[in-house]
Order: sequence, then structure tokens, then C-alpha cells
Amino acid sequence: MKKFLSSLLCFTLIFSLFSYTKAASTTIDLKNAILIAKSSFEFDDRDLKFTYNLNSNESKSFWNLSWTGKNKQINIQVNAQNGDIISMYRYEGEQTITNKIPKYSKEKAKEVAEGLIRKLVGEKFKEFVYDEANSNYLYYNPNYDFRYTRRINGIDYKDNFISVSVDKNNLKIMSYYFEYDYEGVPTSQNIITLEKAKEIFESKMGLELSYKVFYDYEKNERNVKLIYTPKSSVYPIDAVTGEILKNPIYIFTENSQKDAAGALPTLTPEEIKAIEENKKLISKEEVENILVQKLGLNKELNMEYINLGHDLYSDRYIWTVYYSKTSQDKSNYYYFGATIDALTGEILSFYRNFPNIENYKEPKYTKQDAKKIAEDFINSLSKDKFIKCQYREALNVDEKYVYSFEYRRIENSIPVANEGFTISISPYTGEVLHYYQTWSDIVFPKVENIISIDKAHNILYNKNNFKLNYMKYFDYDFKMNKYFIKLVYSFTSYNFMIDAKEGILLDYSGKPLKEVKKISYSDIKNSPYYNDINILIDIGIIDDEGENFYPNQMIRQKDFIKYIVKSLEPNYIIYREDTKEEYDNYYEIAIKKGIISSKEKNPNAYVTRQDAAKWIIRAMGVGFIAELSNLYTLNFKDSKLIPKNYKGYIAIANELKIITPIKGYFMPRQSVTRGEAAKMLVNYLKVEKQ
Repeated sequence: MKKFLSSLLCFTLIFSLFSYTKAASTTIDLKNAILIAKSSFEFDDRDLKFTYNLNSNESKSFWNLSWTGKNKQINIQVNAQNGDIISMYRYEGEQTITNKIPKYSKEKAKEVAEGLIRKLVGEKFKEFVYDEANSNYLYYNPNYDFRYTRRINGIDYKDNFISVSVDKNNLKIMSYYFEYDYEGVPTSQNIITLEKAKEIFESKMGLELSYKVFYDYEKNERNVKLIYTPKSSVYPIDAVTGEILKNPIYIFTENSQKDAAGALPTLTPEEIKAIEENKKLISKEEVENILVQKLGLNKELNMEYINLGHDLYSDRYIWTVYYSKTSQDKSNYYYFGATIDALTGEILSFYRNFPNIENYKEPKYTKQDAKKIAEDFINSLSKDKFIKCQYREALNVDEKYVYSFEYRRIENSIPVANEGFTISISPYTGEVLHYYQTWSDIVFPKVENIISIDKAHNILYNKNNFKLNYMKYFDYDFKMNKYFIKLVYSFTSYNFMIDAKEGILLDYSGKPLKEVKKISYSDIKNSPYYNDINILIDIGIIDDEGENFYPNQMIRQKDFIKYIVKSLEPNYIIYREDTKEEYDNYYEIAIKKGIISSKEKNPNAYVTRQDAAKWIIRAMGVGFIAELSNLYTLNFKDSKLIPKNYKGYIAIANELKIITPIKGYFMPRQSVTRGEAAKMLVNYLKVEKQ
């Protein structure tokens, strides 16, 4: 149901995005829109209630058609000007996966998807290329998701795309989206060169050496790294003018890759009391006094929420509080929120509602006036920290309604990413509307053995693919929802942090960014287990690095356990820099799930057929039945060689055709090859759970 609601919300947002006062013309009436929809998708409309509406803006008009019944709905958008199907989403109750190996292959589903696309868009499909990186085939998704990106004269236009979801077990089309602009696009003639675009990026937005504090949840500790990261937000560069384009569709800031500390954990009253007694934290009554004295908190506001939590990033206890009030005539809502260091009483952040600018004709304060107000305010709260900060001029900031300022922390002459102060001032009242301080009490390492900034930029360009792209550019100063198609130089992903010592891209947690590579092995083509290995690759269970899979080599216990754990539901996929650490985590899960015991753990041992049967049957959750060995009779030619404590596991594995005899022999102590293990796992995943 959650998936249905989120998809429906997305569908609704598409509708509302183009709502505007002046309507475009329509040439497709309601009757024809319904006929187009029904001829495009097969569905049974009996016992379904039909509703519709027409949405229009200056450039587009489209019919929203909906058929709804109990636990069933189909929504279709039809372009009211040319009859294009814009989107379709269907819900027929929760899709269940009876087995983990889909009935139909990805290739077969792709044929169905492309057949539909050709039917609906015709020759325009030739303008699109398959975007495998943004297509999804994971086994726990009941659908195959295919995405195609429009490519114009060799240049990608990712805002124009086709996406299709196909049910893996019945090949039914579950959703379809078609985004296509008929307007002309700028030519690639008379544009600035790639090298010139790089110069603009480096001078206005490029990398700088910074410290960054990361929190390692596995080791439960903070660590500092020297990184190269953009010195400001990253925007596309107009390929014609060289202008930096302010566009909310494409933006990167350090804050968009904040540490995943999330909301502060809530503490119980007993825990709070213990902490207060042991650490001498300020009480919640003192919190309100501080806010009244230092920020002039209006006592007429009602306290709605207060919480004491521990912040992993700064390693301190913090009070979080929120106040609000609705005016008597219910025309205004006032709010005020803040965080306070629970040990020192220092105000770490606060925010309040914006003044009603309709009461003010012109701004009363200049940016310079506001900057002085901001600096005086920060000095009054945290003078000792503020002297260690440096002002940062923001790039492409709209200052019509608020002035915003950033002061970055500096240590050893190096800025500290995400640390310092941000503050916003009203141009109309001079009030501080928002204040935020981030500061960690940690030792920063010396700057030594780092790569040069030129090398860092080259790594970024090579790994993040800085190139020409088309994009939609929304100019909100010109007119709401009005867009232009721009030819820009931009990056293909939002990964910008580079380890200054190792010269590698980092993810948000400070770990090396794991590149998504297409898994392909050169030594499996002639293997009898070729299809089984590829099935496990497609659903993400086999992802071993390297050119070869070695299907004829004996499989090690650590790999067999890893594959079994990755086949479980919920999905367990573990990425570690250290390979041994990765295996240890898979073993930890397997031991907790009762698949293998700690005594049986022997990572480099070869796996026998009897052990393979035991671990697979335990993974299915029926190991307790297999332990009742007296219930089973085995009819193999070598049944006498099978230990009693393995009888039940082998009998079940054989009956379910997971591991079958070889010419009447089970061969319990024979080692299993990697290819044979793939076959066993596929057989296990094909077992339907009713």
C-alpha cells in the first residue's frame, strides 16, 4: 500500500506541476482521450468508477483519467493537444513474489517494454537510448524497471525520458511515463569549449582542500579526513554564454551530503535523570530561561515539544525545543524552534517564522546592514568560535526575501566542511530568522602527503564525467513553471568528495565510493551452469570482482555463506573496504539466522554436498524439521554413507529438487564446485512459498 500511495503522490505532483491560470488549446476531447487510453493499455473496467479532469497551462493541456475500485486503480494521462500517452500507473493490490527467481527474464520483459514504447511513441523512440544505470532489476522488486534517455545529436537530455515497469511474473505493464519536449533545442555550434567550462567551474565553484568529520557507525567513532570538496554549491554552466545557471533542479552543496547522523535519539525520563545527575546538564526549565534572556522568546508561545538527545557528530547532549501559537482569528501561525548544548547552555541553532512581507513595501536593511547584524549576533553567542571562522560569499543566491550568510570554520588554515555558522536576516525587519552552528570538538591532523588540487580536479572530471548535456532551466523570476531548454556543461552524478591522500571519490560516510560495474565473466560461456550464474548475477547475488568466475573450482565456505545470506529476505547486501570484514558480517548474519553455527565456521574450507544441503534448508527456515532424522528414508545407492544428522536435510533438499543425486548416488562428502553451487542456489530460490 505504501508503494501505491507514493506512486499516486508522484502522479498527483505531475498533474499539479503544470497547473496554471492560462490554458493551452485542446484538440483531443474527452471521448477520444478515453479511446486512446483504452487502446493503449489492457484493463478490465467492470465495477470500476470513472473520474476525470483536465489540467492546462500555457503550453500543455492533458486529461487525467482514473478508474477506481476496491483494491484496484488505473490512472492514465493523455496529452489533450496531440493524444500522446503521458503516463500510466496501475495498482491491483500488493504484488507478491512467490519465488525469488522471476518467471520471465529481464530480456523478455525488455522486449515487452519496448514493444509498448514503439506502439505509443512510434518513430520518436529512435531518439532514445537505453539507460541501464538507472534501470532496476533487483529480485525483491516485483517489477523490472526500464528507463530510456533522449539523446539529441549525441547529447543526452535526461529531463526527457521514457520509463516502463513490467511485472516479472506475468509481463503486465504496471507503469509508464513519457516526458518529451517538442520545442527546439539549442545547437552545439558557437559554444564554449570543454576546457573553458572547466576553467569556469574551477574559478567559481571548484574544489578546495578541507577537513571533514565523519561518523563511523560500525566502529562507533568519529574520524577526520582531508578531502577536496567544492568550495560552493555546484551548478550547471551555460554552454553558450558561460553563465552559471541557478537552477533548483540541479544543485549540490556540502549540506546535501551531510553525515547520516539523522535525528537525535530520544532518551527516556529515567535516562535523562541519570544523565542530569552524572553530567550536570541544564534542566528543561533552564532551557526556556536561556531562550527568553538571549533570544527574547515570546512567552505567549506554547511549548509543543522538548527532547534531550545525544548528537553523535559533535559528541554532546542537546536539548531540542519547539514552540508555536495560532492567532485568535487563525490567520497567522507563529513558531519558534531551537537547540541548546545541554552541558554549557550554548545556543546551537534556532529558527522562527518569517515576517509577513505584505506589511512592508521595500526592504529597510541593505545586505551590508544585515551582515553587521549577523556578525554582532554570532559574536554575542559564540565569540570564541566566531574568531576562527571566515566569511563565505554565496553563489547565485536569491536575496529578495532574506539575506543569508555563511562563516566557515578554519583550522590549520584549512576550512572545515560543514562546520561554522549560517545565519539569515530579514531585509524588512532586521530580525535573525535562522541561526545554525556546527562544531565538533576533535583534533585535526597535519596537512601532509596529499595530492595536488590539479590532480584532484582531473580525478573529478574522469570519475564524474563533466560533459555537455541538455537540461530544463526554470526561470522563476520570469514566470512560474516557465522553462527553457539549455545546453550546459554539467556532471553526471553528485559525488564530489575526493580523499586528499588516496585520490579516490568518497561517499557521504567517508568510505570509498563503490563503483557500480556490470558483472560479466569471460570463463562461463561454455559452462553447463552458464544460465544459473547469470540469473544470480541479474538479481544481485553473485557480484564477485574480476574477469573470471572459476565455475569449475571448488567453492569456499565463505563464498557459499555470502551467497545464501544475499538470497535472504529482507535483502542483505554488505559493502566493506576490507574483504575479511565483509565476510565476517555475512557470517554474523548467518549465525544469527541459524544457518550455520560458530563452531561450523571455517571460511576457507571447501563445501561438501551434505553441508550445502544443511545450510540451504536452514536458510529456508525448516531446519528444525530436518533435525527429526527418524522421519526420513533415503533411497540413494550410497545412503549408508550419509550421517544420521544429515538425513533430514538431504531428504528435503532432494525432494524439493534443490540438490539431486548423480546417477543414483548422493555423494554426501563430495566437494561442490562454484558452478554447482550456483545451480543449487537457483533451485533453492525457485522453491515457491505458498
